[in-house]
Amino acid sequence: MKLGVILECPKGGVDEKVYSYVFEQLCPELEVVVEEAGANKQQMIESCGPVAEILLDQGCEAVLIIWDLMPRWGGEPCRKEDVEAILEKMGEC
Repeated sequence: MKLGVILECPKGGVDEKVYSYVFEQLCPELEVVVEEAGANKQQMIESCGPVAEILLDQGCEAVLIIWDLMPRWGGEPCRKEDVEAILEKMGEC
């Protein structure tokens, strides 16, 4: 299976390294494709729709979006609002 992954970090960042390692350990036959979608949550939310399209066009069977619920800089975490914003951006594609 080919899995597309959108992370809230720059390409080659810590999240990409950690999640790539975890996926490899859990499912070695899984092909993981990571596309950059921004260096922070707001950038990731804004660009996740077009990035998901790119991943699907590259043959990914599914796309996984991973972000920090509570970023280091603070703010009020709200998974519901984050998901609604992501779904809205996905619908714009």
